[in-house]
Parts: sequence; structure tokens; C-alpha cells
Amino acid sequence: PEPPEGMTAEKLFDRVFNGATGREGKWVSGARIHHREAPWSIAYGQADAGPFFYHLALYATRQFPDLFEIVPLGGDADNPDPLPGNRVATMNFVRIKGEWSEKQSAAVDRLFAAAQSDAFTKILERHGLRRPVSRN
Repeated sequence: PEPPEGMTAEKLFDRVFNGATGREGKWVSGARIHHREAPWSIAYGQADAGPFFYHLALYATRQFPDLFEIVPLGGDADNPDPLPGNRVATMNFVRIKGEWSEKQSAAVDRLFAAAQSDAFTKILERHGLRRPVSRN
């Protein structure tokens, strides 16, 4: 769906946080932003929209297509393009130094090999995640 005529992310932010009133200004917040609170609030009519990490929004729309839709704040649902100021995180695997048994060392080697495989890349992509672009 398209946003209302003339609506921008900046206007939406201003409407939500700076004085919106009535039904238009309804704002629900929990003790923390949590991956369960936002979908629950939407599913049970306590909220009309909520912030989600893309991979969680993708999961919600796949599991409950009648309840959820992705409304990106940049790009589109299939190719999100976060607005300036939104951080895109990069996660990493790290090896912990230590004295490990042969069995433990072999398991770590298998984990790292699996994490670098094409099969794992496909799993990431299926869940809306992607590998960072190589800097080499």
C-alpha cells in the first residue's frame, strides 16, 4: 500500500511523537521494544502498526498473512532501503580462545564451515537477512 498523499517518514514521526491527538494519535508502548509486544498489540487491536526488525516482520506476514503486512519506511517490502539515520546491524561469529578438547575444536570448525556455506546463505535470505558485502 501507498502512504497517504504527502506523508513522509518525518511527518509520521512528528505526528506520533509531537502532539498527535485522538485515534490518529494513539500510541502504545511497553516496558521495552520487544519482538512479542508489537505483534501482540496489533493482533489484538491495541495498535494499528508497530516497529519490527525486517526479519521479524517477514516472519509475521508469512505466519499470519491476514493480520500483518509490511509497510516499509524506505524501499519496498521485498527490498527495504532504510531511511538515513536507521542503523543496519552486522552480526559476526567469533572464536573464543581457550583450551578445547579435540571434539570441541572439531565442532567449532564444523560450525564455522557451515556458517560460510551457500546453504547457510540461502537460509539467511529466506529469513530476510543477508551477508555483509565483502570489503576485499
